[in-house]
Amino acid sequence: MSADEIVTGTSLVREALRARNRKSNMAGFARDLGIAPDRLEGFAEDKTDLAPETVQAIVKLLWGGHTELDVEHDLLRSANRQKPRPFIHPPVFVPAPLNLRPLIPGPQPVKRPPAAAKRKGWLHPWV
Repeated sequence: MSADEIVTGTSLVREALRARNRKSNMAGFARDLGIAPDRLEGFAEDKTDLAPETVQAIVKLLWGGHTELDVEHDLLRSANRQKPRPFIHPPVFVPAPLNLRPLIPGPQPVKRPPAAAKRKGWLHPWV
């Protein structure tokens, strides 16, 4: 593909088939689709066209069922139609109303005993 070409779903399928043809034989792939290997190679080289159902079957085999071909727009799209879900659901924080909170008294001040009288002439009072 060159930078000037318009990228369509069919052109991406052809590019993937050409890459697969370079790496392995197309006979087994064509057998799974139920078409002749020459016809599949001709489609990959842009010499022949295939029925839209056959191209959709090629897309399903190439991308493991995770991608499908939109024939109307000639684009590839994800086969997953579910709404994305988060990994976790954060807890909803709802503070308790003021009148329902328990009335627990906080820490109370400590009354200290009066300081011992110092002994005159000594560094510490009772050492």
